[in-house]
Amino acid sequence: MAEQVKNILYIMTDQQRYDSLGLAGQSICRTPCLDRLAARGVNFSNAYSVCALCTPARASMLTGLYPHKHKLLINQDHQHPVADEFPDHIRLISNDLKDAGYNCGYAGKWHCGTTKVPSTYGFEGMDVPGYGSHQRNPYILEYQRRNGLAPPELLECIPESARASNKLTGTTGTFSGPPQACEPWFTAEYSIDLMRRYADAYQTAGKPFMMFTSFWGPHHPCNVPEPYASMYLPKDVRLWGSFYDDLKSKPRAQQIFRDSIYPGGKDLDEATWKKMIAKYWGLCSFVDSQVGRLVEALEELGLADSTAILFSSDHGDTCGCHGGLWDKGPFMYEDTYHIPLIASVPGLGQPGTTCDKFVLNMDLATTALALAGVPPADGHDGRSLLPLMADPAADWPDDVMCEFHGHRFLYTQRMLRWRDYKYVFNAADFDELYDLAGDPSEMNNLIADDGYRSVAEECRQRLLAWIKRTDDVFDICAADFLNERAATAGLQPAGRLA
Repeated sequence: MAEQVKNILYIMTDQQRYDSLGLAGQSICRTPCLDRLAARGVNFSNAYSVCALCTPARASMLTGLYPHKHKLLINQDHQHPVADEFPDHIRLISNDLKDAGYNCGYAGKWHCGTTKVPSTYGFEGMDVPGYGSHQRNPYILEYQRRNGLAPPELLECIPESARASNKLTGTTGTFSGPPQACEPWFTAEYSIDLMRRYADAYQTAGKPFMMFTSFWGPHHPCNVPEPYASMYLPKDVRLWGSFYDDLKSKPRAQQIFRDSIYPGGKDLDEATWKKMIAKYWGLCSFVDSQVGRLVEALEELGLADSTAILFSSDHGDTCGCHGGLWDKGPFMYEDTYHIPLIASVPGLGQPGTTCDKFVLNMDLATTALALAGVPPADGHDGRSLLPLMADPAADWPDDVMCEFHGHRFLYTQRMLRWRDYKYVFNAADFDELYDLAGDPSEMNNLIADDGYRSVAEECRQRLLAWIKRTDDVFDICAADFLNERAATAGLQPAGRLA
C-alpha cells in the first residue's frame, strides 16, 4: 500500500507543547483526533524544534535546512540587522514538488517573509504576508461575510492588564460566537476546499498534491470559543514543576527576558496562571478538532489510502514555566523545544507505534520529498522519517542539535540532546547541563558539578561534530569556545553563581 501513497497533507500548528497530546498523558489536555492519527501511524515521542521561534522553525520545516543555512534566523517582524526574506537561492519543498508534477496548496499562517509569500514558491491558496492577522486578514473576513458569521469578540481577558499593556503579548480569554467563526475552523475549511479540487485532479488525471495547512494556534492570544473555552477547569490544571524556578543557576539572559521583556508573567499568581493555562489547553483541543476535520475530509474524498499525513508544531510554549516565563526566548527548555510530531503513511510500518529516536520538525520536509520520490538537494539537513516508520529501531543518530539566534534581542545558543542529557552552549554566558531522567523540569544546572564533568565533555564534543557537519556559521570559533568552556568548567559557572 505504501508505494501507492503520493498525496501529502502536511499540518503545522504554532507553539504547541508536547505535553498537550492526550496520548502523552502528561496533562489534562485531550487531543482525541491526534491520538487517532497516532494510532494509524507513528508518534515520535522525542521530537524537537530545530529552533524554538516561529520564523526560523517554519522556514526549516519548509526547506529541510537549519536556520544558519536558510538565513531566516529570527522573526522578521523585529528590527534587527538580520535577513527578513529567504535568500534568492533557497528552494522550498513546494518548488521541488511542483517540478515533480504536484499541486501545492497553502492555507494559514506564513511568517517566512513579507515580499516573498507562498505563491512565490509555487503554492496556491492563501498569501498572508508576515505573521498576518489571524482574525482580521482579508481571507477570513471574506469567509465570515460569505457565511453570515460575525467576527468573534473577546468576552473576557485574563489577566485584564493584558488589554492595555505590553507586559504580555496577546490576550487570553473567551470568544463570542461559534467555532465556525474562528480562525482554526476557517483554516481547516480553506484547506478542505483546496483538497476537494486536488482530489478531482488526482482521481481523473493522476496529479498528486501536497496540502500545507498552517494553523495560527495554539499560539497566544489564547482566545477560545465555547465549548472549548470552558472545557478545562482552572482547579484541575497542574502547574509546571519549574513554576517557582528563581533562575539563579541559569544564564542571566533568562532573568532579563523574564523581568524586562515580558515582566507581567512573573507578577501573576497561581490562580491566574491556571486560568490562562486552561484556555491554552482549550485552544489545543480546538485545533485538534480541526485536524480531525482534515482527516475526515480525506476519507470523504476517497483519499485516505493514498495520502500521507505529516503533523508537527514549529515549537512549544512557556505558559508560565520557570518562574513566569512568557512566550519563547533565550532558553532551551523542554517546554519550548519538545514538540508533538506524528506521521501516518498508509501501509508503512505498524500502526500505533511509538518511536523514541531523536528527530527534528524539519525532518518532515525531507520526508515529504521522500514520499514523492524526489531526492533532497545537496546540503539538506533534514532526514526522511520513512525508515523509522518502517522500523523504529532502524539505524539513526543518537543525538540531535538545535539552535537559537535571539528573540527581542540577539542571543546565540546551541543545544545538544543525547541520552537523558541536555547541554546548552550560551555564547554570552556560562553553559547549562541537565539530567532529564532525574530532573525533568530542568531546575538543576549541573554544568559546574564535578560528577558530570565527563558528560559535559562528551556533549561538547558531540556538539562540535554537529557544528562542523552542518557547516554552522559558528564553526569558525566553535572549537576555541568549547575548548575554553571545557578548561574552565566548574570555575566560571561556579563563580557566576556565587
